[in-house]
Amino acid sequence: MLSALQDAAAYFQSKPTGYFSPSDGYIAAELDSILGGTANTDFVKANFYDQLAAGTYNRKGLGTLYDTAGYINLIRTSRESQGIANLAAWDIGIGIVGAAAVGADTTEWINGTKAEIDELDGSAYYDVVGLAGAIFGLATVGEDYDPIAGEHAAASNINDLADILASYQIGLSGGFTWNSNYLNPNEGNETVQETAYAILALKEVGGYGNVIDRASQYLQSVQLSTGGWENYAGDGENNEVTGEALWAISANPVPEPSTLLLLGAGLAGLYFFRRK
Repeated sequence: MLSALQDAAAYFQSKPTGYFSPSDGYIAAELDSILGGTANTDFVKANFYDQLAAGTYNRKGLGTLYDTAGYINLIRTSRESQGIANLAAWDIGIGIVGAAAVGADTTEWINGTKAEIDELDGSAYYDVVGLAGAIFGLATVGEDYDPIAGEHAAASNINDLADILASYQIGLSGGFTWNSNYLNPNEGNETVQETAYAILALKEVGGYGNVIDRASQYLQSVQLSTGGWENYAGDGENNEVTGEALWAISANPVPEPSTLLLLGAGLAGLYFFRRK
């Protein structure tokens, strides 16, 4: 397993300039936490976050240079054009986690995440994972937020937002729903990704032990016989989903070293499979 992670790190560091994403920061940090040193975080910081800070990030080598604010706006507009605007809250919230993991400036990522919270729409896809990703990012850096618009405007702080997120847990199973309007049990509304990021977000905020325990039990109950996970029944095994499930389960309780190795392998798999 350790050899496989070393191979994954070598492959990770061969990533071409201009092909980074917000999740690369925490993947790099996890690899370094297992393998030792700072080679992976240094690589991502130098080739992604530092270039964004300098306004010289040449995404996919197409010639347009991005600074951090411009790149975040690209995420927002791209998700909107794809018809999945809510997912930008997850993207940018995860960007906070990634930036913090490598020691980069999180200011623009925080501002972008707050803007996305104000625009979350429960009538569209990804509202639950969008809120979870946003809370996870803000809580990771100890940032509070009182929404000023949108369907979560009644919330006064991140704890209120976390309460809203916790309410999206489906009672009988412990899993989290794919959309805030689909909370009925026994209808297959639970999804692994929403459950995983809800665990990570609520763990970071604190005070949701029972909710997290039940969500973790749900994840373990839907593990496939292969050892991997699919997002929902019949969706098919997926490396990204497996990595996210392992990450969430390892957060509750503190993982043993062997679990950390599995977590690292799962997160390394996120290099290959990303939300589109």
